[in-house]
Amino acid sequence: LAGSGAQAGWLVWALSLNDAWTESSLHGLAYGFGAVAATYGASILGGNLSHTEGPSIIGVTVGGPLAGAYPLLRSNAQVGDQIYLSGSIGRATQGYLHPSPEFRQERHRWRPHLEESSLLAVTAGVNACMDVSDGLLKDAGRMADASKLSMHLDTAQIPYVGEQAMALRGGEDYVLLFSAKPSTQLPDWATL
Repeated sequence: LAGSGAQAGWLVWALSLNDAWTESSLHGLAYGFGAVAATYGASILGGNLSHTEGPSIIGVTVGGPLAGAYPLLRSNAQVGDQIYLSGSIGRATQGYLHPSPEFRQERHRWRPHLEESSLLAVTAGVNACMDVSDGLLKDAGRMADASKLSMHLDTAQIPYVGEQAMALRGGEDYVLLFSAKPSTQLPDWATL
């Protein structure tokens, strides 16, 4: 939702869980899921629960109204745009590489950048947007490919946690990667 300039509206989820899940862990998942949905005003409409002998699968489908007149698309970056992030990258990678309780907290401290996205959706000069889910380098390449252009990232300007090389390649940060005309008035959280 955040990557396309939409607001939280509704969601459904499908759980296919194996025997490793206890009643307590399922309760924790449901409580956390509900708390995050409530924080952003999303309604949980329903879902499905089933058992599997294989790996557990959690599938979530979400939808919501656009914040602006049009969706933000990764394919709309323009020649001459500057590239921005809505936050730091690398927290999730740190949590994966160093699975201590402290770094696990870092890995799970992400939040959807819905407020930032809503502002970008109504800001003249913002051209393209997507979330960083598979690593900044891979996702910037996807935006460049979709927009049929090439991008130059100044790695000295990128805010990150941990080792920079790993932060650039790691995923699950869910900050926004977006492009805007150089004259665009952006808030302080937008980093070049």
